[in-house]
Amino acid sequence: MKMKRIFAIGVISLLAGMILTRSISAVVLTSKPYLHKHSFEGLILNINLKKEIFNEIKSTKDKILVVNKIIGDRRVKYWEHVIDNIFVKNDSILLHMDLGYNKVLEYAKIWSDIKIISLNFGKGEFKENCLWKRKVVFPDADDCGLFYTFYDKQDYPLFCWEVRYNDGNTIFYDFNEIPIGYGVPAPSSGFAIQGYGDSKWRYWRENAQEWYSKWYGSVNSISNPSINQISYFIKNESIDTELFYVIAHSGGLPTRFLANKNMYYEASQLHYDMVNRSSMKLAVLCCCSAMTDTGPGTLSYEFRKGEMSDTVVIGYIEMGNCSEWTQSLYWQNFLFEKINKGFTIKKAFDRACAQYPKIADYVKFVGDPNLKIIDDKSSMPEYCYNYNLTSLLFEYFASVSFAFKVNVFSISHLVTIVKLNKDLNPRATYHLRNN
Repeated sequence: MKMKRIFAIGVISLLAGMILTRSISAVVLTSKPYLHKHSFEGLILNINLKKEIFNEIKSTKDKILVVNKIIGDRRVKYWEHVIDNIFVKNDSILLHMDLGYNKVLEYAKIWSDIKIISLNFGKGEFKENCLWKRKVVFPDADDCGLFYTFYDKQDYPLFCWEVRYNDGNTIFYDFNEIPIGYGVPAPSSGFAIQGYGDSKWRYWRENAQEWYSKWYGSVNSISNPSINQISYFIKNESIDTELFYVIAHSGGLPTRFLANKNMYYEASQLHYDMVNRSSMKLAVLCCCSAMTDTGPGTLSYEFRKGEMSDTVVIGYIEMGNCSEWTQSLYWQNFLFEKINKGFTIKKAFDRACAQYPKIADYVKFVGDPNLKIIDDKSSMPEYCYNYNLTSLLFEYFASVSFAFKVNVFSISHLVTIVKLNKDLNPRATYHLRNN
């Protein structure tokens, strides 16, 4: 049977298919990135198409295999685009196969055609508290997306140093090692006294808020909660909280998170708050060290009350070390999307990790592998997200965040809903999926 291919061309600032050649700092961009999406919906791959995919991967130059592992019921391979030790931001190849290597379950490619002649990055000598550093290139301004901010107007392709520090901050430097921009800081073990939350963490929290409210109803938002406020929403029987979400610093411990500028919410307090209620159905802990330990005395253990039935806790493991930690927003949305379709939380977790494999080593699932939030997936319509970019204007607000059941408790100064678009990357994309 002849395979039917559906082509969707995205609208960006350049004409689709235009080939440009320009020289910038001894760099030639031979093909300007554009959105070119191929979808094969609901089709079983034949041998010829499978061979075509393998041939395309084989013929793609300057790729490095960074993930090759089994995640859930899939074998996952993930390549990054690296030219002369320079990482091309947002470029990747993703391949999912069944455990027997017989079927291609998913294939996605985002790639830019860039030729590098000569560059002088300097020695790359940065502060001692540098966690890691690497040379990167942003092919186009669109590649900066919502997560990267530059101080001045930049020429693209933009070559620079990307440096992650122990406090979770990501700073970009030019060839002379002068700061030119920064990224959304990751939840980290270190923090400044005012570092209880970054304003753009709101995207993570409000994404969770949207899904939680879809499943349970009303949503309440509050910023910088006191310990008493948190306790009230957890232990109050009239509220009947079943879902919990937080993104915050943890100070390097799985026993706490920074609730406001001055105070931690501790596992010992959580133990007290959980005494007269059942275990939390689902708690998502987006704190750097939330799941480094899940035994007695930890947040994970106390939310589950030590149980492994009818309760699940998902959270970060040293997320500050992840080079692509901002993908955790897409990972999170994919997780909730699959839960919404009636998947068990464990299967949704595995699929999200397979879809965003750079995140997989920095997240952990503990609890009931058979637990579901949605039992009747036919009753849940598809959910389409769109970004409300006006929320980017609100800087310097706390973004330590929660979400709960019926009164889904979400901490923020603002109630603006920011929704996530499934196709945020305006890049050359080839995507095949068999659900």
